[in-house]
Amino acid sequence: MNANQILKQQIELIKPGKDTLEAIKKTAKDFTKNLQSKLKNKKIRAEVFIGGSLAKETLLKKKKY
Repeated sequence: MNANQILKQQIELIKPGKDTLEAIKKTAKDFTKNLQSKLKNKKIRAEVFIGGSLAKETLLKKKKY
């Protein structure tokens, strides 16, 4: 086994699956949309965005998010 194969195998162990990542993204999108709506209703001008490891898609696999 070469170094690239080992790295690829290890990434699969620590990276969340595609379905999990999509579910997290949908939840985050729904949350930001809801928050933006509430801010608008209260006439608060603010920018809502997703940042950090979710935005960069560098999340690590966890039991609970």
